[in-house]
Amino acid sequence: MMRIWNRAYLPMVSWTLSFVNRPTPKNILDIGVGNGASTNYLHQHFPTSQIYGIDCSKTAILEASKHYSASATFEEMSIDKTEYPSDFFDLIFAFQTHFHWEQLDQALMEIERILVPSGECWIACERSKVKYYLPDFAEVDKFQIYLANLGLDLVASHQTKDWICYRIMKLSS
Repeated sequence: MMRIWNRAYLPMVSWTLSFVNRPTPKNILDIGVGNGASTNYLHQHFPTSQIYGIDCSKTAILEASKHYSASATFEEMSIDKTEYPSDFFDLIFAFQTHFHWEQLDQALMEIERILVPSGECWIACERSKVKYYLPDFAEVDKFQIYLANLGLDLVASHQTKDWICYRIMKLSS
């Protein structure tokens, strides 16, 4: 199953990273690590950064730790309530996961809390998943309004026929 995921979605990870212009982030969070391949890819792309990977699945964390423990620190944790300090992460990534978050509002507010003031959160997924699981946000402008109400700014979005990614930052005070 994970081999299929890697074959199908690691290209989406690579595509998303092509838009990221942060040469030396200190701390990076990967939300929903699965088998850890995306987290390892982040480590390869940002070799001097400290990479953290979280997943609400104990099985996923065990699998990721088994294969990629040298690349990142993995923890079983949900994004809606983390133990990280405020203003900690320079970059946060969520690949093919945000539409599964049970408490989307709380998860995004937690991202706002743990993201440094100039940090970026990148959410990427298949466009069809947004249309199916989050139909209210299938249009980018509606997602932008929603994020603004949570203290976040949808700075940019990029789309292909199949994928979409969002660059999100804290709203300026």
